[in-house]
Amino acid sequence: NARRKNEGYPRLGPVALSWPAKEGSEPSEVLVRGSWDGWLRDVAMEPAPGGGFRLLMVLPPGQYELKFIVDGNWTTSDEMETTDCVNKNNVVTANDMALAPYAPPTLKDDAAENCTALAVAGG
Repeated sequence: NARRKNEGYPRLGPVALSWPAKEGSEPSEVLVRGSWDGWLRDVAMEPAPGGGFRLLMVLPPGQYELKFIVDGNWTTSDEMETTDCVNKNNVVTANDMALAPYAPPTLKDDAAENCTALAVAGG
């Protein structure tokens, strides 16, 4: 089974976010902040063709809460599920459909060692 062969590789899930264009009130900036990093950093959404903003993130599998920051104002999207808590947050779920067989490069710059590793990996 392929999933068993791929055990050990990190799995991630795509999460597509969008802030729709509203006639006559296009914001200049839309940010998003969420529980994926403990609410630490804003992530800037990118302008979408035809108006509005969009962002595709890839996150570890799980459910996440988030808020949009539209021109400095914290808000939620009416087009997404929200939590039941008093200060409502939007909710998104990342599945585990993407495989991430990536190893960060090492700081060691040894070309001979890299060639050996490639030769072994290549068979």
